[in-house]
Formats: sequence, C-alpha cells, structure tokens
Amino acid sequence: MTNNRINPWLYAGLASSFPNIERAENNKTRICLPTPDPWDSPREAPPQSCKTFTKPAEPSSATPLDETPISEAQQNSIMVFRYKERIYAIEQACPHQAYPLTRASLSDIEDFGIVLSVGITCPKHGWTFDLHTGEADVSRYKLGLYDVESRRGETGEEQVWVKKKERKRIG
Repeated sequence: MTNNRINPWLYAGLASSFPNIERAENNKTRICLPTPDPWDSPREAPPQSCKTFTKPAEPSSATPLDETPISEAQQNSIMVFRYKERIYAIEQACPHQAYPLTRASLSDIEDFGIVLSVGITCPKHGWTFDLHTGEADVSRYKLGLYDVESRRGETGEEQVWVKKKERKRIG
C-alpha cells in the first residue's frame, strides 16, 4: 500500500517542455546534449533534451520540482526526458558509482529485431540499465525509476507528474 503523503506525485512541468530525443542511427543516442562551450552564442545552443530536478527535502504534491541546470545536478537529482514519444523519469546518477547519467546514451533493447525495452548506458563502465525495470545487464544494481503520469491542466495543457516507483518486495 502506498502512502501518497510519503511518496506524492510531483509536478515536473509541461509535456511540451520535453523535446523528443531522436534515435541515432548507431543505436547509441545521447540523452542530454553536452554543455555548450562558453564562446557559443545562446542562439546556437539547441534546447536540452533532458531536464534535471532537485529532489525536495520534504516531498509534497503542492510544490513543483525545482529544475536544476544539468551541469549542477547533484547525485540525488531526478532526470526527466522524452524518448520515442514516451516520458521517462529516473535517478540522475548511476547506482554503481554515482556517475552522472546526463552523459549516458539510450539504446533499444532488442531480441531478434523486436524492441523489448529501452536501456540507458552509463559511460563510466558501460553498464546498461533497463528503463522499465531498472535492472542492470551485468550486476545486481538497480536504477531508481519514477512513475510518470500525464494530466490536463486547467487550460488544457498536458502536464508531467512523477512519483518514485515502489520497489516490489519479495517474501
């Protein structure tokens, strides 16, 4: 049983603020764009394809998540992005050694040409985590996942809400 006061739905922003990440031809799609060089003009920098948010100290659905610049995201941040028209929310740091997943790449998890899921690969050690289960391909580490819910706002705009996914307990 989930207690929504302990694990509330948190507002992450308008769905339109999360551009779709396009799949790269080599099946190694960069999740976030690298930080622009200081000499680039703001007009040349494309919008980021992912956003990072600071986890609230005392979660409440009355307070929206605070967006944090990707370059300043901490280990306990939440990362939200859209891939193949689906919005995902995950822990921003790899559960193995806390390397920032904003530098990771996305790939389809396939079997005989059938896409089964989506994986995020940590660039530090090359481990891939399934974005549907959180499970790693080479270890027992598990990526923290969030449920994502789409809601209509008062003026009809689509809003993104996230909530920490409950881990299933065995036994």
